[in-house]
Amino acid sequence: MKMYKVLFHSAIAALVGFQGLATYNSGGSRFIFKDFSNVVADGFESNGESKLEKHVHAVGDPAKFQGLESGVTAIGKILDFRWAQLSPTVLELRKGFIDGKATLIFDSEASYKALLEDAEASKKPKPEIPKETRITQLDSTQLIYTGTVDKGTIEVPSAWTFHDSTKGVIEKVIKETKSNVSFDQSLDFDGTKGQVVVVQGPTGKLNQLESGIVEGPVHFTLLRHEQTDGTGKISTTQYKGVADRLIIDLTKELGTVTATGHVNVDGSADDLTSHFIVDKFVILVNRQLEPKGVQLGVGTTKLSSKDGTR
Repeated sequence: MKMYKVLFHSAIAALVGFQGLATYNSGGSRFIFKDFSNVVADGFESNGESKLEKHVHAVGDPAKFQGLESGVTAIGKILDFRWAQLSPTVLELRKGFIDGKATLIFDSEASYKALLEDAEASKKPKPEIPKETRITQLDSTQLIYTGTVDKGTIEVPSAWTFHDSTKGVIEKVIKETKSNVSFDQSLDFDGTKGQVVVVQGPTGKLNQLESGIVEGPVHFTLLRHEQTDGTGKISTTQYKGVADRLIIDLTKELGTVTATGHVNVDGSADDLTSHFIVDKFVILVNRQLEPKGVQLGVGTTKLSSKDGTR
């Protein structure tokens, strides 16, 4: 551990004023700061001993931070992070600040690859191959993070875009027979400000969307494709619309994506298309954002077949 601390400080000292690269290892996790012109690090050594809380402030055009095992990437002109090593194997990201063309990415597939590399290097059992992978990305001028081991909250004070996509294989009972169904799912939206909460996903990393509030006007699209093994048929479900506000709540087994205000939504599923002009539109979803139904407020609804026959 001490060798890595020395390497980290040496990299900083040698590369200030240049496009730098600094690596830090803690609790079996690797952190990389790159493309910085200046960086300041606190808490790594004090009288020969490491402090509980670490602090890194990096500047670049832009600079990049990567937590390899967590699958987290942060990009911005200013990066400021505080985290704590709670035990030899447990790290807690407590605060984060990203400013200037700010991007924050949670990538479960990248996390799995890093964990696999660690297992192979240490000749330990390989991690279980995940049944689904997920990537979540936020883009804005500024992103503010606070969190614990179990949950993280991202505040977005200005205009932003959000992308969350999942792909994998699930088991469904079709005509009384269990079948594997391949799927890909995405939720995209933009808004003027908002908040997102992430919790631990299947791998134990903070990369699972739990809730969100998006102030509008909001443009959103929920899209899902499914294909049952052994068939060439791909089914598509899509909801695309605008609203004054969007609220995401995945804290229950049956979650909701709720659009409120002046809501205008186009939908399509199977052979039906739909158009809704309502004051409230709720898409019922599971934790993977799979649409399970809709609930409507006051307004008008139009349903028709895609071929126009009804």
